[in-house]
Amino acid sequence: MKQVTWVPTFSGNHVSLLDPRVETIDIKDIARGLSSQPRYNGQTEPPYSIAQHCVLVAEHCPDALKIHGLLHDAEEAYVGHTVRPYKQFSVDRSIGGIADLIAYKLRRCVYATLKIDYPTEQEWWAVKHVHDRVWFTEIVALFPDDDPNEWSADRMAGDSYPCKDFHVWGRRKAYARWLATLYELLGRIEGQKLETSDG
Repeated sequence: MKQVTWVPTFSGNHVSLLDPRVETIDIKDIARGLSSQPRYNGQTEPPYSIAQHCVLVAEHCPDALKIHGLLHDAEEAYVGHTVRPYKQFSVDRSIGGIADLIAYKLRRCVYATLKIDYPTEQEWWAVKHVHDRVWFTEIVALFPDDDPNEWSADRMAGDSYPCKDFHVWGRRKAYARWLATLYELLGRIEGQKLETSDG
């Protein structure tokens, strides 16, 4: 049986997982994939999309990191979302290493497609800190009967953002908000480049 190493997309592209190419990356495919797939294995009502999660992370990041917050899960448009406990079991094992490498290659390809700089390790960890606070906010809002402190051994629910206005978006809104946020942030980056070149 022939081994298939690419995934098809709504736009008709085939995105290789082992050797992704810029010409196969379509931003609207990413928006569709992230807005159609739920976090938490779909075990919330209504389902809570990866796209909404990414927008919320971006909104809570400092201005210079917002684009990285929005794109931190971009590869999941092609490979899906992996729940945290399973991801932890995979760490430092061969299958986990391969999955991490594929995710990294896909993210790098998305950044290359958008012609923006990939985050430094320091920037990535800063985004992860914001991500974890948003994650706790989601837990408090989406799983009100759980003790959120049981979800993590090294973080406390007090680290979450206020979630009194938290509500889940539908797929169409999540798709539109993710795309709109991307275009806004790319516009800011382009504006900053122009200012720098004029100076």
